[in-house]
Formats: sequence, C-alpha cells, structure tokens
Amino acid sequence: MNRRTETALRYRFIILLTLFTPILFSQVVEKSIQRGDTSNFPAIRTRIKDQTFFIELDPKNTKAYYQRAELKMYMDDFEGAIADYTTGMALDPSSYYPLYMRGACKERTGDLNGSLADFNKAVILAPANEWCLNDRGLIENKLKKFKEAESDFRKALAIKANWSVALFSLGLNADDQNEYASALDFYQKSTSADSTNYKAYHNIGVINNKLEKYELAITYFNIAIKLYPRYAKAFSNRAEAKYKSGNKSGACEDMRKALEYGDTNELDIINKFCKDN
Repeated sequence: MNRRTETALRYRFIILLTLFTPILFSQVVEKSIQRGDTSNFPAIRTRIKDQTFFIELDPKNTKAYYQRAELKMYMDDFEGAIADYTTGMALDPSSYYPLYMRGACKERTGDLNGSLADFNKAVILAPANEWCLNDRGLIENKLKKFKEAESDFRKALAIKANWSVALFSLGLNADDQNEYASALDFYQKSTSADSTNYKAYHNIGVINNKLEKYELAITYFNIAIKLYPRYAKAFSNRAEAKYKSGNKSGACEDMRKALEYGDTNELDIINKFCKDN
C-alpha cells in the first residue's frame, strides 16, 4: 500500500502520441489503455510493419521513424524506440523532439543519467518548452536533485502560468522531501487549476494517511476514484485508510478492487487478512 507516484514520467508509457506534441507519461496512460492490455497488439504490429515499409521506401523519412518509435513504446519495446529516435536525431538534428522522446524512453529502461543527458540537450534546443523543463525536473527528482527539479518546475510555471502539471510536480518534489505542508499546498493549487487532476487528489489522500487523518484521506481517495474509477493505487491506499480507521470489510473490498485493476501486491494481503470479509 506504499505510494510511489507513477509520474513522472511520469509516470508509466505513452499511448500513440500526437507527433511533435510531447505528453507527460503519467498524464496519459491511465486514461486510455491499461498496461498489460494486449487486445490492440495485432493492430499495432501491423502499423509497425507499415512504418517499416515507408522507411524502406525512403530511409530519410523522419516521420515514419517517429511514428514507428511511438508504436514500439506502446508495445514496451523501449530499446527499439530508442534506436528509431536516435536515427531521427541524425536526420533531424535541429529538433528537440527525438531527444525529448529518447530521454523519456531511457527513463523507462532505468537509465536516469542517460535520460537526463537527453533532456538537457532537448532544453537547449527548446528552452521555452514547458514540457521539456517539467519532464527534465521529474528526472532530476528521481535522481534526488530536488533543488534542480524545483528550479525546472518553476521555470515551466513561468512559461505557462498556473499550469496544473507543474504545480503537481512541485507538490511531488516537496512530498518526496517529506515537506507535507508545502506538498499539500501545491497539490491543492494543482486541483484548483485542473479539477480533473485525479493524481493530485490521490496524493493529498496519501499525505493525510501519513498524518493519520484517515477520514479526510478517504474523502480525497473518493474524489480520485470518481474521476478515474479504475485507479488501482487509489483503491489500495483507501483500503489502508479504511483498515486503520476500523473498517476491515471496506478495506478488503477496496483491496479486491485494487487487485482487479492490476495491483498484484494486494493478493498476499487479501489471502492473509480478508478470508472472512
């Protein structure tokens, strides 16, 4: 039931990005197809073959490389996507986009330093791009470079005032340093800027769990679940709040929901504590 925000890059993988429109990982995946859903894989493989055909016809077709890379990302083939973005960089050296996306893929493979190096280069090419700054900040956050991360998030806010994404990132950065009052303030500002930001409501709930304010935590988990009914982490953390506030049957019900929506960590807990509920 421990929380580790899946932001960051955000957060999980990208679902069919619009070309040249960087999208934060954590903002997309849970509103679309869930990781592990293989129902669309045959169609995706066909589209990969189509892009490969276009590349064979014209080896300098950067659009085909980028589209094939995005499709590979959907299939969790991040190494393959990195190869395509690397080719795109050679063909399109003045564009920040392949650097940005290659950095995102490297984050997915666990190469945080390589990811940061790519984001650094992307920011040089696009210093006024709020997504580049915000997502570089998320990598810096993962590397525990909290001051650098905060600086990037604030730069992003200077470019796009009252931006819910950067406000959420500032909350995450404070949260990871156990600065709960500051984190709550940024998360609240994020929800004020975007009332559909279910992750911000969820993280407010998590902090209230830590502060042993379980009823208040449940209120915020309820909002997150209403906005995103398949949010496994919200069910898992609401189960914790219910259990610690004395509602064991409600906790077990939520743990089963979390398991149904992909949180396999709940299985052992359910088997141990929920046999009679």
